[in-house]
Amino acid sequence: MSKGHVAGLCYGGSNCLTMNFNSIIFYIGAIFLRDHGLSTDDMFTSTFAIMYSAMSIGESTTMLADVGLAKNAA
Repeated sequence: MSKGHVAGLCYGGSNCLTMNFNSIIFYIGAIFLRDHGLSTDDMFTSTFAIMYSAMSIGESTTMLADVGLAKNAA
């Protein structure tokens, strides 16, 4: 039962970090829209580029342990 609680807290914490990261990106984008004359299209393009690149980096780090195995196999 305690493993379930710990897993639930870790899952909730990771989702909290993800949503906070997204909200910070959108907040900074809104500041650039208001103060620096950035267009809405450019703001959304850069926002989604940042979010997708962060997700790709996070997913690729799970494969990092296999790099040594691939070197040995080659």
